[in-house]
Order: sequence, then structure tokens, then C-alpha cells
Amino acid sequence: MLNQIFKDFNIRHSGTSNGFFCPHCNVFSASQYILQSQFNHKNIEYGVVKADCNSCRNTSIWLVKNIFNDTEEILLFPRSAKNIDPANTDMPDDVKKIYQEASLILEISPRASAALSRLAIETLASKHLNAGEGSLNDMIGNLVRNGLSSRIQRALDAVRVIGNEGVHPGQIDISDDKEIAHTLLKLINIIVEDQITRDREIDEIYSLIPENKLRGIEGRDANSNQ
Repeated sequence: MLNQIFKDFNIRHSGTSNGFFCPHCNVFSASQYILQSQFNHKNIEYGVVKADCNSCRNTSIWLVKNIFNDTEEILLFPRSAKNIDPANTDMPDDVKKIYQEASLILEISPRASAALSRLAIETLASKHLNAGEGSLNDMIGNLVRNGLSSRIQRALDAVRVIGNEGVHPGQIDISDDKEIAHTLLKLINIIVEDQITRDREIDEIYSLIPENKLRGIEGRDANSNQ
């Protein structure tokens, strides 16, 4: 709910919010909002509101119910999935596109969502984790040989096996199990956090070390390898 953004409609039809979680960048930010149109349905006044995030400058569109009293907001754009975490901000764009599609269809078809989750993991491994070639099972094996933790290996295999079994006759039937499909999406975010976000954060901190100190570190490591 974003009541804090739209509460002032009984005073004015546009303004600056105190802050909201932007559905584009997932940052808690101020936004500029304006009432684009309004209509009455069954004696309830509705409005269509445009909000521009001050952080990422992207626009979201909201349907606001009962705009001159207590408000209730429904996100119209960008489309979002109910009760599903947004994609990790470090998730590569091609993987994120699949993740978002899997999120949007979860309520309609958990089985199809799970299959897309598997595709997201395959895309992540093959294009962004240097997992080599071959089947997804082979790629996970390559990552394990290169030092992948057993914890992330289990997450990858869970998405791989359940996403595959879900669309083929077998022991796992998730045609009506939204919770399993939802958990697979959580695992994708966990994998991205472990394999991409942590490396980025470490690199950012390491880049703050002065150049003369870096040379000392490189010399130390070179000596230790002799």
C-alpha cells in the first residue's frame, strides 16, 4: 500500500511523495505524482495516478480507489507479481526477463513458472557464471569443480530438477503447487546474490585500496606461489 503517496489528493491532485518503494528500481525514494484522470464507479471515486521515481526516473501507473478519502492503490504498470520478491538488482537483464515472466504466470500455472525458472538458471549458468558447455547438469558439475559451494550447488540442482520434472510425467507434480514454484524463484535470487552480488561488493571495496598497497599485495602473493 502506498497511502503516504496519495493521501494529499483531498488537498491537491499532484505533489511530491514522502517516499515509496519504486516498482522499477526497488529503492525507497521520493516521487513526483500527478492525477492523470478520474472516474466514478458505484459512488466510489477512482483515479489513475502517474508517479515518477526520483531515484531511477522511471514512471509507474497506479489505479487509486476512493482518492478523496482513504486510498487503496493497485499497480498497473510495470506489471508485478503478487507476494514475489523483485529480481535481484544484479541479475543480468536476459535472466531478469525470464524471472519476471515466471513471476507473472505463477498464479496461472505454477508448472510453467517452474519451467521458466529452470530456463533462467540455465541462462545464468551458461552466459554469466562461466559454467562451460553441455547440459545444465554438466554446467553445474563444472561450477562445483571450480569451487562452487555445496549450498549453492543444491539450490541450482533444486531448480534444475524440479523445473524439469514439473513439465514431464514423473515423481514431482507441481501443477497446483504455487509454493514450490515460488520457492524456485527465491532460489534464483539467492544464487545471484551469492555468485554476482557478493563479488561485486568485494570488488568495490577492494578498488578502494591505494595503488602502492595493491603492489605490495601482488608481491606478497607472487612470493607465496614460488
